[in-house]
Formats: sequence, C-alpha cells, structure tokens
Amino acid sequence: MENAEALREHFEVRLLIEPHAASLACRFAEQKDLEALQSCYDTFVEKVKTGDVIESISSDSAFHLAVAKATKNRTLAVLMRTMDQTLNEGWYASLHAPGRLESSIEEHGRLLQAILSHDQKEASQAMEDHLRNALKDIQHYFGTL
Repeated sequence: MENAEALREHFEVRLLIEPHAASLACRFAEQKDLEALQSCYDTFVEKVKTGDVIESISSDSAFHLAVAKATKNRTLAVLMRTMDQTLNEGWYASLHAPGRLESSIEEHGRLLQAILSHDQKEASQAMEDHLRNALKDIQHYFGTL
C-alpha cells in the first residue's frame, strides 16, 4: 500500500487526540450532543446492515466528528473536521478491512454508552481500543504499516 506511512501517521495523531476528546465529551456534552451521537450511531448501524459501504464510511466519520463537537472545544472540532476532509483515507482504508464495519458497530456502541453515562475513563479507553483495533485490522488486511 503506497500510502501506508501516511495512514500510520494518521492513526498516531488520532490516538493522541480522540481518546481525550471522548473524555471531554463526557464532561461537556449537552442533551442535543448526546442525541446527535445517538443519531449518528443509529445511522451508522443502519448503513452497515444495508451494506452501503460509502454511506457507512460517511456515518462513521460523522460519529467521530459528533464526539469532537460534544467537547465544546471549537479548535478540536475544527481539527477533527479538517482531518476528516483531508485524511479520509484512514476512515476509508479501515472500514474496508473485512469485519471492520461490524466491529465498529460494537466499538462505537461501547463508546456511546460511556459518553451517555458520563464515564470519562471508559470513554477514553473505548476510543483508544477502537482506534487501535482499526489500525490492527488495517495492518492485517493491507500488510504491516
């Protein structure tokens, strides 16, 4: 895979940012943010179950962006939006690995429940586990990064 190094770097940055974002979302999410997260999750599940890979990728990205928005940190939300727009091969590659979409349903569900429960430690761990699992699946499917 010719973009392997860029993809590895993409996940390194996400691992630095997103677990902390999940923790912050537990602290600062308002009811409308929690509803948006639930809606993004439900859409993701629906798209995965219908086999719509392109829309699944889009709704996966929307879920991660909703977590960032729930932090109420505008810089973080802009950074995640920028990463989504400019580095979307990370989302694309990870969700094309066999079984990754189905695994992401469970992992997003765990993360969502942690945020809904305002469990900062669990939310952070759930996000870290999700990203590490995605990277591991990419490495396995596409070869070592």
